[in-house]
Amino acid sequence: MVEMTNLPIQIKPGLWRWECAHPDWVAGAAPDSPGDFPELVGSVACATNEGMLLIDPLITDDYHHLWKWLADQSARLGGVTSVLTTIQWHNRSGGDAMERFACDDHIPTGVQPIPIEGAGETMFWLEAHGALVPGDRLIGNGTGGLRVCPPSWVEESVPGGLAPGVIEKRLAPLLDLPVEMVLVSHGEPVLVDAAQAIAQAIDGASN
Repeated sequence: MVEMTNLPIQIKPGLWRWECAHPDWVAGAAPDSPGDFPELVGSVACATNEGMLLIDPLITDDYHHLWKWLADQSARLGGVTSVLTTIQWHNRSGGDAMERFACDDHIPTGVQPIPIEGAGETMFWLEAHGALVPGDRLIGNGTGGLRVCPPSWVEESVPGGLAPGVIEKRLAPLLDLPVEMVLVSHGEPVLVDAAQAIAQAIDGASN
């Protein structure tokens, strides 16, 4: 088990990301299989005009200190007011968060949902921060950039998967956004040259 004692990292004022060990992670998964992801997965917290928004939150027993951090930090913002989920597998601690903070899953002003048609995912665009928050369809590539997720990941959510080249077409509208950073769940976030990283990921999946 990877130990994490640090608190969420402030990416920008009003925007935080933390990592937590996934309880279902198993070492030695076959490359590009559904279980092939880093043990630590990322979650995002964002200040909005209503309060604090959480996206794909994961807080396990070993990371219980994060609940206090969220309560203390969000108190300055009016509390946690919304919890959003990008993909079904990322419900994680979302239900617990809604119960603890008496909030729901409405989308605050300034947050744009971006459904990836036929791919079982909705990404979220945090306009004020220039930040894109994907679920599984864009992940870290291990060298500081991005990659499109393996086909096996899509097949888990979409019966039969998608035909070759379809996922790249569905991700192409992301290229029209003025993205400054991509806060992935799996892998390292991309905080510079993010638009280029998205383009390279789409292009790499096509080749």
